[in-house]
Amino acid sequence: MRLRAAKVKTAQREVTMSYQALYRKWRPDNFNDVKGQDTIVTTLRNQINADRIGHAYLFCGTRGTGKTSVAKIFAKAVNCEHPVDGNPCGECPTCKAIAAGTSMNVIEIDAASNNGVDNIRQIREEVQYSPTEGRFKVYIIDEVHMLSIGAFNALLKTLEEPPAYVIFILATTEVAKIPITILSRCQRYDFHRITIETIAGRLSELMKAEGLNVEDKAIKYVAKAADGSMRDALSLLDQCLAFYLGKDLKYENVLDVLGAVDTAVFSKMLSTILSGDVAVCMSLMEDLIMQGRDLSQFVTDFIWYLRNLLLIKTTKDAERIEDVIEVSADNLEDLKKDAQNVDIDTLMYYIRVLSELSNDLKFSTQKRVKTEITFIKLMRPAMDNSQDIGDVVSRVTMLEGQLQKVLDDIKSGKLVSTAGMAGGAAGSQAAVQQQTSKKPVVKRVYDAVPEDVKAIAAGWKDIIATIDDPVNQTFLQAAHVTLAEDGISLEIMVESLSAYNSLSRQEVMESIENVIEERTGVRVSIKVTKLNDDEDFHSRFVDLKELVGIDIEVDDKEELI
Repeated sequence: MRLRAAKVKTAQREVTMSYQALYRKWRPDNFNDVKGQDTIVTTLRNQINADRIGHAYLFCGTRGTGKTSVAKIFAKAVNCEHPVDGNPCGECPTCKAIAAGTSMNVIEIDAASNNGVDNIRQIREEVQYSPTEGRFKVYIIDEVHMLSIGAFNALLKTLEEPPAYVIFILATTEVAKIPITILSRCQRYDFHRITIETIAGRLSELMKAEGLNVEDKAIKYVAKAADGSMRDALSLLDQCLAFYLGKDLKYENVLDVLGAVDTAVFSKMLSTILSGDVAVCMSLMEDLIMQGRDLSQFVTDFIWYLRNLLLIKTTKDAERIEDVIEVSADNLEDLKKDAQNVDIDTLMYYIRVLSELSNDLKFSTQKRVKTEITFIKLMRPAMDNSQDIGDVVSRVTMLEGQLQKVLDDIKSGKLVSTAGMAGGAAGSQAAVQQQTSKKPVVKRVYDAVPEDVKAIAAGWKDIIATIDDPVNQTFLQAAHVTLAEDGISLEIMVESLSAYNSLSRQEVMESIENVIEERTGVRVSIKVTKLNDDEDFHSRFVDLKELVGIDIEVDDKEELI
């Protein structure tokens, strides 16, 4: 019985060891199975069909995009005894030997561990001997950028004028590290990142071949997490299938295995950032970490969430938005609700900052600290000394110039409405009468302003200049200042949600009140409100800054009596 049990265990061990990872089992063995690199495949097949085969090729691109697989297929195709439309037949002895790795005509070299001059000299000696079978001897040098300078120099002459029966295929993920002398001797092919749709289609195809049930949403998420790499997608899917062995793979299962975050967390995180509540934000971050979520993946997914909100805000065709962002109808409705709470400029700023964070996390040893600091900066923009507010200032300056021009035209009587232009003299006369009729209203409102508030309005530019925070300075320059309903306090009205979130904080409002008191000697309370997206300030309110300027000029001309 013991002997029988030992035999059973041995058999089980053999079965276990015979398992092949998905990316190895389903590695393409002909050009038709290569996905996402159609241009490269077509070019190579045409070269084989026309017998215009080069002597040196450079395959460059990110990991898992098919460089080595295409190199092996190409090596088989040029040596195949019965090629079919540029594809290897896969049945002849040469194809089988190359596929099994026993062919003497295809030599694979890992430049990371064979990067010295002696290794290249050995190649130079070997190329002198013609292939024992087949037409070509193919050298596939992987990660060629790892070669030393001496090794590159030793390769130069052979690479430039190899024997007619030798083909070099160099593969690299960092083409910038390869000397220009090598680049100029090779045909260069850039392998691009594979699209999410292409990866998802291939995964679905392979899961059917494996007889496994995987939810489409789960496959889509794995394809997105692979970041353009087919090999990474297969490895991630293999990992998920191993954890839920023998069960149908669901979207929630993939989130658990990959340490990802459900989209509801993104909505909560965004609302927390917009409210500026650092404590709640750090609590959410702590929950994610304790659940074992990967911070790099969380930041990447959060960027995608913000990207979807940005597309909703900027896409005019409501019927096509679901196709653009690829979410379910239920999730789309939630995204639309979230999009109403944030403006486009804020979204673009968040995406830029988080994209920089995503790149930094790849090399950071303190991922948690770096992530927390970045999220705090999103809630406290004044802390970010590296941010470039030049674009914001330039836009505000442009708007100020346009506003000043409109005010000058009003004072000089040059401004007429578009309705007046379209309606001829009658319309122009009506527009002028309308402008004229507004002047007494302006005078009455100005007369009702307390003297203390007049002094504040007159010195508003000096007050803004005293504010320490450059971001809040910019927001205040673009804001409207008017009397509150009580007639004695100031109301700062802004159009941007990011401006409202920054200026409406209690400590910021108190700081502005203190600056006003220091500059004018007047203690006044202020409040900050946000205008609705479709609300025109000038149609309902009066900006005290403009009133002061108009009144001084009008009084000099004695136009208001």
